[in-house]
Amino acid sequence: MSNLWGFSDYFVQHPILLLTLLAHVLADFQWQSQKMADLKCRK
Repeated sequence: MSNLWGFSDYFVQHPILLLTLLAHVLADFQWQSQKMADLKCRK
C-alpha cells in the first residue's frame, strides 16, 4: 500500500506528467470508441 502512496506523491510533485498520462488515456479511449462506432455504421 505504501508503494501506491509513493506513486501518488510522485504525481503530486509532477502534476504535468499526470495530466499528460490522463490526456493520452482519454484520447486513446475516444479514438477506440470512435473506431468501434465507425465499424458499426459500416455494417
